[in-house]
Amino acid sequence: MERLRNPLPRSRVGRWCTEVPIIAPPASYIPRLPLNAEMEAKIRLGKFLEREGKERIRDSLLEMPQSSGSHEGDLSGSGSDFEGSELTLAGRLRKLTSREWEIALGIGQDLREEVIRLVDWGNVLPKHASGRYAPSRSEPCSANSSFSSTSSTTSCDLSNLYDQLASCPETRFHAVWMFLRYFWRLANTDQLGDQATTAGLQVQDDPDLAIWDIALACLALSVKFHRDFLVPLYPVQAHEFLALAPHEALRGNFTSAAQRDILKTLEFSLGVTPQAILNELWAALPSLRAVLSFEGGWNALQKEVWFRLFDIIYAVDVLRFPQSRLLSVALIDSLVPCLSARYEYESAWHAKAFCRARDQQMRSKAKAKFVNRAVVEAEGIILDIQAAVGVTGEQVAECRAWWHGVMPSAST
Repeated sequence: MERLRNPLPRSRVGRWCTEVPIIAPPASYIPRLPLNAEMEAKIRLGKFLEREGKERIRDSLLEMPQSSGSHEGDLSGSGSDFEGSELTLAGRLRKLTSREWEIALGIGQDLREEVIRLVDWGNVLPKHASGRYAPSRSEPCSANSSFSSTSSTTSCDLSNLYDQLASCPETRFHAVWMFLRYFWRLANTDQLGDQATTAGLQVQDDPDLAIWDIALACLALSVKFHRDFLVPLYPVQAHEFLALAPHEALRGNFTSAAQRDILKTLEFSLGVTPQAILNELWAALPSLRAVLSFEGGWNALQKEVWFRLFDIIYAVDVLRFPQSRLLSVALIDSLVPCLSARYEYESAWHAKAFCRARDQQMRSKAKAKFVNRAVVEAEGIILDIQAAVGVTGEQVAECRAWWHGVMPSAST
């Protein structure tokens, strides 16, 4: 039979519809619900730990587990292979004493602590009592800066570097960590000596000047990494870094050469900071948010954690443990004091609590009651923190024992 033809021509839309292929999902496709904010935070935290593990392997601070059969070329695998529970400290690092760490860094205890103290304390910047910065007449002013602001206070009047160091603790911590990583990598690559040149200063001519040059360069890189230069904020000018230099010779040689040297030595990997872990833990753990739901709770806990981290940064072998391990111990040890202080503040008034004859034993018993309550409350949260960061109880105990051992020499 002759096929009947449609006397009416097909419209342009009809022809287009017949040419579109049918797209169907494969038979093995299983739809998934969208991830919630807590699961997304845990995934980001896992990626963070993976990146930290790769960095420590490049820095010769970790060795891969012998049973896994992995090698450095397999680092692109899943993040589960690099969780804190599976990353083991290199055997040689366990045997190194503090003196051997000091020799390996090649800085010297006095100079190392002086550099850390200078970077750590933002109040060493020259400023007036009002907090305003007073540059010399020969120092450039930021009036020529491309950034505009309606504020009457220019960056020549107010120290933007002081503002950054005072308001952002991770800037100072990152600078010190970068400084220690740099000299550790030099020691492992045998570059310290006739090959290391920073800002035109040869190490063998004046090692102290070169070390200070690297310290200022680490601080400059950290400020560039963490500071937002968009309006209404001002960029940090070079003369503010030069004001920190303890030697006159450095004030005329502060260039980008030292910063390039650091970037090359660290393979353009500036590293991680503890604040990122804190933020992800806060988003990933509802138990942590619930126990700190009172006003100012999270802020108080973060302050206590940073106090502890800035105490331990003076330890010569602080690179022995990854930042995730150090922060986990600091966070776990900060929970009980923070919660016990809250319980004591919220406790009801009682006549015996304000008795003049109250002795020290009664005060200790009263505080012990709040501490015991805080310990019970924090028990489940501690397990959640360990599971999220991937550390075991043995690893926490090992890090805490080391922490208590170096605290007397680390605190200044």
